[in-house]
Amino acid sequence: MNTTIEKIKEVNVPDTVMMKSIPTDYIEDVELALFTTPDSIKEVNNELPIVETLKDGVYTRTLLMPKGYLIIGMKHRDASFNHMHTGRLYLIEEDKEDKELIAPYAYVSPAGLRKVLYILEDTIWTNIMFTDLKTIEEARDYNYIKSPIQIEAEEIIKQGGLPI
Repeated sequence: MNTTIEKIKEVNVPDTVMMKSIPTDYIEDVELALFTTPDSIKEVNNELPIVETLKDGVYTRTLLMPKGYLIIGMKHRDASFNHMHTGRLYLIEEDKEDKELIAPYAYVSPAGLRKVLYILEDTIWTNIMFTDLKTIEEARDYNYIKSPIQIEAEEIIKQGGLPI
């Protein structure tokens, strides 16, 4: 069975993380390689620590991302404020040049953008979004758009693993 790295190399991901620009379909290829590797499915199933809050129309989602992880973000329906509290990572965005970020760092990402994060040091990251919704579940379901690949991977996990 192929390792995660071998699977990624099959979709021609360079050995180095730094890339000048990453097209949308490239993110989908990497996502597919990660979600179809047994070790990665286990990682998806053991979600990263997340703390969500909703108060006075502001929804926040704070995530602890361990060193060495490759995180593929979901599309955000609306623009979001991103605050990196601690850590260091490479940020790769669709059709943009990648960059290394060192905390503290903050910026606004536009609606519909997907990000790939390669975590160089343990990182705490918060997304902040405005909403009229009343529960955390409603805010989460509205703000984050899962890719078809992620939906399929979650279904595989619910069924107990990868089909043979």
